[in-house]
Amino acid sequence: MTLAAQIFLNSTVRITNQGRYMKKLRKIFFTHYKACKLSFQEKKDIFTYLNISSDETKQNLKDMIESHILGSSISIQNIQDELSQLVIEYYQKKDFNKNYYNFLSFLRDYVRGDNSYNEKILKDFTYDTDWIKVIKLYSQWQNVNDMDYSSFSIDELSSREKMIAQTSNELRQYKLEIVEGKVQIDNKKIIKIINDLESIIKDIGMKYFLKSLFQELRVRKYNSTLNRYLLPKEFIQYNEEPKLSVPYNYLINLSLKYIDFQGKSKYQNDKYIKKAISLSKKLLFLYDLQDFHNMNKNSFPQHWTIETLYKNILYDNVFRFKQMSLDKIEYILNGLFLNIDLKTKLGFTLKEYLVLITKLYTQRAHSLVEYPFSIFTDKEIKILDKLSHVIITNSTYTLINNSKNIDFLAKPLIKQKDSYMLLDKNYCAWNFYEFLLKELCYPDIGTNLENLIIKSLNKQNYKIYNGKYRNSQKEDAECDIVIETQNDIIFIEVKKKAITSLALQGDEVKIAEDIIDSFIHSQEQISKHEYSIKFDNKIEFENGDILEYKNKNIIKISISLFDNYMLNDKMMAVNIFEFFHKIRFSNPTKELEKKNRKIDSLVEKLGFIYKDNPHEYRKARYDIYFLSLELFLFYLEFNKPIDEVLKDTRQISYSTGDLYFEYLQLLKMKNYK
Repeated sequence: MTLAAQIFLNSTVRITNQGRYMKKLRKIFFTHYKACKLSFQEKKDIFTYLNISSDETKQNLKDMIESHILGSSISIQNIQDELSQLVIEYYQKKDFNKNYYNFLSFLRDYVRGDNSYNEKILKDFTYDTDWIKVIKLYSQWQNVNDMDYSSFSIDELSSREKMIAQTSNELRQYKLEIVEGKVQIDNKKIIKIINDLESIIKDIGMKYFLKSLFQELRVRKYNSTLNRYLLPKEFIQYNEEPKLSVPYNYLINLSLKYIDFQGKSKYQNDKYIKKAISLSKKLLFLYDLQDFHNMNKNSFPQHWTIETLYKNILYDNVFRFKQMSLDKIEYILNGLFLNIDLKTKLGFTLKEYLVLITKLYTQRAHSLVEYPFSIFTDKEIKILDKLSHVIITNSTYTLINNSKNIDFLAKPLIKQKDSYMLLDKNYCAWNFYEFLLKELCYPDIGTNLENLIIKSLNKQNYKIYNGKYRNSQKEDAECDIVIETQNDIIFIEVKKKAITSLALQGDEVKIAEDIIDSFIHSQEQISKHEYSIKFDNKIEFENGDILEYKNKNIIKISISLFDNYMLNDKMMAVNIFEFFHKIRFSNPTKELEKKNRKIDSLVEKLGFIYKDNPHEYRKARYDIYFLSLELFLFYLEFNKPIDEVLKDTRQISYSTGDLYFEYLQLLKMKNYK
């Protein structure tokens, strides 16, 4: 069931059959625009007759269009799709009508408004003559001014469309269709491309292919200081050619089903490795997950929909993977499972588990490491068997959104005839961490997590508060963690909720549920604390501690046990926060009604807090963060006050989704050591 059927959006909903209106407009324009051309004398006569400046002529056109902005059939997005289609046809060497392109650019920019990103709507004109009048008036304005409306060349503005044209040409044997500026995803055609990609991988051999892929990762993406692969979204500066990202995680998981294929020596060379990587990049490009602009579109809230959120989640799932260093695994697991009995449930202690992981990671090889059975004790083999796949993994994984068919991530090792194999130390490290999280669902983990964060913060001598309190309105509440610095009060709420496999498959309702249960719910809890401290000017905790407001800045952090890559992004957090104010589940079940109430409670509290100062709210949005536990601990490693580190991150504008990469870039710019 689609989100449209489940969720009522308090904003304009795009109508699905709008493309026919743009086709109609295109036909009318091509038919009548030539007749609208004016001779030199006619230009002069118009200028004399109107006796007005070109700006006033432009305003006349605006007024005429404005008189038709009453319906709900053609939106800015429709106009933008038609512009994209025109540019793709231009790069495909098809007929290109620049006047029509300029006309649509004018309509788009007028409807959007110079100072507003609100979705205004153009009317579905009932009669062709309405459109003809507008085209004629536009023609008059253009001819009087003797200039094109667009101020930039197509080559400067249309990297995405250029790439679509090139990719469709290179994949022409698959007969891809492009409609309204988008490649039409036909699973039958996509599967043909995937079959060809899999054939190349089988010919090369799974082990040889993966070893080469990890070697490329090691050379191009590995950062020895952080001991992790840096995997930012590709971004371009002006006048640079766009780049296609390598879908590393997709290639790794796709090739695992061919673990028994040894390949043929004649295919085991750079030529065929590059061929497979190139085809995979083009395949994933068809899903329109990448941006080709110097600024990622996530930075602009007018682009936001559930589809935007899903595309970012899907991008993370196919282009990159979760990572964790060995020292972080030890530090976090020792904190999370302190005083928790693993032996009764799993048959081994936490110490035995960590000692074994360390033994695996002392091997010098980094990728496709094979450990013969003979180097392990019988007790270690019992543990390794629990951590290993014994049959072919990912055997039914094909399409990128079939994440439910990826079973490799459940365990980090593969058991072979006489050895255990670790694909890559960085790639598999997170699996050792997540294996325990999924096997052990103890309620004490939440308390241990809070204590772990407090322990990490204590190294910097912060004044820390936590626990239950009652405000002046007799409402009971409990803060996970509160930090007081010289200028800020930082509220931290911890959530164990992960993005589920259903959400990764594109279930829009599940995406909304997961975000509400994690990020929105934690922010709703923090809003209660913010309201209490601003209303009472203090919070008095049951343990006797008193936190005074003193008009300090409020920072609100939601921390997740799981790494959600793009969701950690500063602008992503702001846009999620804003977007989810506006949605409610319609005809909800009891569970969905609870989620509606969480949103209502958040909006209500924010209304009370900022009702007299909306400007303060616009500023406060940028003090909201959604961070993974590991990323938060990473920020603490720089021995800077955490509020200063967070304010540093506000200056980051790449929106690449890899916050480790972005923070290192920021440190380079600031010349930090």
